[in-house]
Amino acid sequence: MLIGFAAGLVLAKTMSLPEEQIALIGTVITLVTWLTDEAVKLPSKETRLGAVLHGSLRFLSLVGFIMALQSLATLNGLVA
Repeated sequence: MLIGFAAGLVLAKTMSLPEEQIALIGTVITLVTWLTDEAVKLPSKETRLGAVLHGSLRFLSLVGFIMALQSLATLNGLVA
C-alpha cells in the first residue's frame, strides 16, 4: 500500500512537468524495466516470487510506455 501511495505521488509530481520530459521519463522507465527483465537473473516465472517480480516489471514497463506514448501524441497535436 505504501509503495502504491509513493508511486501515485511521484506520478502526480511528474505530470506537472513539460511533455518532453514526461516522454523522456516514460521512455527511460520502459527501457530500464525491459532491460532488467532481460539482463538480470530473476527467479523463475513459475515461482510465486518470480511471478510477482516479472508481473511488476511488465506493469511498470506498460506504465512507462503509456506515459511516453501519450506525451508524444500531445506533442504531435494528436491529443488536445
